[in-house]
Amino acid sequence: MFKEYRKQDDFLYTDVIAFDIDNGQTIEEAEKAVHRLDISCLCLPSTSHSPELHKFRLIFPLVRSIRNSEEYKTTYSKLAEHFNVDPACKDLARFYYGSKMIDGFWYESKLLEPTVAEKPKKVDLKRFAHKHNVVVGESLEELTITLFDEKRDKIPDNVAYFLENAADGMSGEMYHRSNSFLFTCGLMGCKQENIEAVFYELYPYEVTTKVKYMVDKIIKEGYTAREEL
Repeated sequence: MFKEYRKQDDFLYTDVIAFDIDNGQTIEEAEKAVHRLDISCLCLPSTSHSPELHKFRLIFPLVRSIRNSEEYKTTYSKLAEHFNVDPACKDLARFYYGSKMIDGFWYESKLLEPTVAEKPKKVDLKRFAHKHNVVVGESLEELTITLFDEKRDKIPDNVAYFLENAADGMSGEMYHRSNSFLFTCGLMGCKQENIEAVFYELYPYEVTTKVKYMVDKIIKEGYTAREEL
């Protein structure tokens, strides 16, 4: 809801969080994620949805209205960790077009609780670089050298998991695991061109402009966290 015009400065409140998904995640994968979260959700396929290319909207009703733009953005970002989301939809003034209830779903459970914005906490680099490390086997040695510009005996488990499983699609986990991999590599100071080279070599879906935007954004978030240590 807006005061007068559909722009961010006129934002009054919202009773839902809505995502548009048009690449890298199917309706079935999104439904599994919703079930894991156990929150109410309405899935509406877009007018351009097809069995070959899933395009759909997820609408999450809130337990209470959000009346603050920062709270909206924080809630959106937190929930978006579990889905392959169009980053443009974070815009409060985003307009959503209608769709038909074909191949969609309604999952009824608890309502989504808004996430209160908190001051960013400093990240402990040692927690990423030295805890839960796994031994680098022969299958990962070449990718590890490309990533770090040197041979490593051990690497963080979330990095190893992505290297080992990304090419198979990691059904329902790709978005979350990609974020973790990209952020951790940035946090560890890997060169951006190295991170991107490895990521795109393993990423099994179409590399769209949206994917490139998210990859760049998350890597830089890792760099920012590293600078704040």
